[in-house]
Amino acid sequence: MASTLLERTRESHEEIERLERAICADFRNEAVTHKERLAQNHRVRSMLDDTADKSKRLRAVYEDADGVRKEEIEALGGGSNVFSAFYDRLKETRDYHKQFAGYHAPLSDEFLRQYRDGKPPEFSGEEASGRYLDLHAHHRQFQNAPFGSKDCEYIAYLSVVGDFEPIPREKKFTKAYEEYLSGLVGYLRGFHARVKPLVFLDTVTRKAEEEFEERWASGAIPGWEDKGLVAVKSNADVVDLDAFDSAAEMETAVGTEKVKEALASMGLKQGGTPTQRRDRLWSTRGKSPGEIDKKLFAKGAVCAGSDVADAEKKEERAKGVAGAEGRVVTLLEHLRQQLEATKGNVEKKATLSLAELEAEAEEDDDWVE
Repeated sequence: MASTLLERTRESHEEIERLERAICADFRNEAVTHKERLAQNHRVRSMLDDTADKSKRLRAVYEDADGVRKEEIEALGGGSNVFSAFYDRLKETRDYHKQFAGYHAPLSDEFLRQYRDGKPPEFSGEEASGRYLDLHAHHRQFQNAPFGSKDCEYIAYLSVVGDFEPIPREKKFTKAYEEYLSGLVGYLRGFHARVKPLVFLDTVTRKAEEEFEERWASGAIPGWEDKGLVAVKSNADVVDLDAFDSAAEMETAVGTEKVKEALASMGLKQGGTPTQRRDRLWSTRGKSPGEIDKKLFAKGAVCAGSDVADAEKKEERAKGVAGAEGRVVTLLEHLRQQLEATKGNVEKKATLSLAELEAEAEEDDDWVE
């Protein structure tokens, strides 16, 4: 505890030096097992964070925006009355020590105990102390969502969790999809922080965001080459509706796939049953893109004559969805080892008997790296 700004500055420098020495000493003791390495990395990360925090405060002191440091240094000189300034400072020192009698600077061991006794990160049983990913909740969400598949098993999900291109565009502009991506990003960031505390994720993601901005501007994002804006075409470009007398005749002549292709080219919704898709396409017969009911258009469709503000709003929303997908891909790439280990673990468990699974669960989840 210090009574003056200069003393607090000296104390901060001393604590930073102690932390630097403690980090070096910690790394000289090589961690052998996974749990030891994990505890060591979290311990060092905590010391690094405190070092950075103290350094920021010191920088603010030296910048001296409020002029307090300059005033305190000038006061040390005493001006024209040196002796008066000296005895005032002596009285202040005595009063301080009377108030905090017996107080002394903590010894090195006492100072570092807070880092040694820190709480270890918590993992679920499925994560096995950070060895595997636990994506079961996200898998269930994927199975029950319109953009997912009920038939997708967990092992298959682990292989496609970062592949978003096959998901239809119209199903991406939903609240459910945005919540799914947000939850996935949140979990992967949290898991990364627990298993790789010394990797500064913000630096990694910042670089990925910069690359995303460049690729988005040039239309190089897979599945988003049009930047989320579908230019509406005439139905005659794919299917000439005027050549048929009824919707049923049209469907029989061109087939259901051609109907779906025509809807996609016109920027219309492609969901529903084959009959609903057929009727939706037939309802556009004899109409220009501007005359079609706007409720029939898929998210991101831009009709001729649409104002610029509307197009920009749609592109911004598409960019947000594509950016979230990109963040998931980036995080999975940095957790590639854990993802591959998870796949192997799931496959192995599928071949084990109940007795073997119980025996494995009783084993210590610590191992030599």
